[in-house]
Amino acid sequence: MSARPNFEASIPHYSGIEPMTTISVKREIEVSTIRELYGNGEGIDEDGSMHFNSHTLVVFTEGEISASVDGTQYTCHRGCVLNVSPHQNSHMWVNAASNGVVITFSKSWILPILGQTSHTEQSELLRVLRMTFCELNPEELAQCLTITNSMQMAQGRNGFSKPVDEAQTYRLALLLLTALGNKSEQAQTKARENHNFIYRAFQKHLESNELNLRTAKQMARKLNISEKGLYRAVLACTGRTPKQLIDDRTALEAKRLLLFMNSSVESVAMMLGFSDAANFARFFHRMTGMTPREFRKGNK
Repeated sequence: MSARPNFEASIPHYSGIEPMTTISVKREIEVSTIRELYGNGEGIDEDGSMHFNSHTLVVFTEGEISASVDGTQYTCHRGCVLNVSPHQNSHMWVNAASNGVVITFSKSWILPILGQTSHTEQSELLRVLRMTFCELNPEELAQCLTITNSMQMAQGRNGFSKPVDEAQTYRLALLLLTALGNKSEQAQTKARENHNFIYRAFQKHLESNELNLRTAKQMARKLNISEKGLYRAVLACTGRTPKQLIDDRTALEAKRLLLFMNSSVESVAMMLGFSDAANFARFFHRMTGMTPREFRKGNK
């Protein structure tokens, strides 16, 4: 498992004066609140939903909000984080009781961080940026609220005092990316466990001498999962496709039947689920380089 990038280690780079001379915070990263944007009518569609045209991190601090990202629905409450890319179709339905912190940034803001990390960390960070949703744990939420308070979010007002502290803006954004990274790792672990479970079930049926299960579609139906889900699981566990493993098993069973049974090639073809002997012969030749009769004759 690759180590997650140490986002916190990158923060000091952005807290000094010199780095800020090359990064325009107003242009590259901005922070506001949901109420501030909604009150100004920024990004509001005809149906009353809010959408984003740049890379956006939203952490919800009050109330409950419905959101949609690429058709997936989310119910967002205090401590939830949404991560939206510019190319995604996103909508957020806000109300008077809801609020949260909205950080918008350009791709060029993240490039200096990528430039200071290893190739493995770069890949991990880019993967984290593809995560859409997570919930902060109590410790992360407390840190988030501490940062927003230190950014001088005035009590009872809709927006932040200006100018917003630049270093704290970076710190908050990186805290949210770290939380998304934790969620990403948990999702990866769960996916691996699920893949292993599916592959073990696939392997069990493959070795159960159910000779008529010759396609990935048939096997997926037998396991009560989608063909795509079976493909992903088997490929993740073996580096090979279900069809390749099924064909290997079928070829092995064909060899056993040809060697240890006196049945005709036609009968063997039927036992293995082939429509006719010619179809079986083509398959066998592709897998072994010999016809069934050549194999049987050469191994007597």
